Amino acid sequence: MKRIQEENGYPEVFSVTVEVGALQLVVPEALDTAFMALTHETEFEKTELIQKLVPARGVCKQCGTEQE
Repeated sequence: MKRIQEENGYPEVFSVTVEVGALQLVVPEALDTAFMALTHETEFEKTELIQKLVPARGVCKQCGTEQE
């Protein structure tokens, strides 16, 4: 976050958005807890973590049909 903040000249980081694939087996609460632990007592302590779930998609090899 610090590198991106500095590269773009952002004075403060209010939120970070993470896209998580449905098949990645990420536990949202665990990711929240890890983020809070990593940012505790840093300049990013008040930064909000936003998690966006990306649904799984499959494509049929025979007909090319996509399904979620």
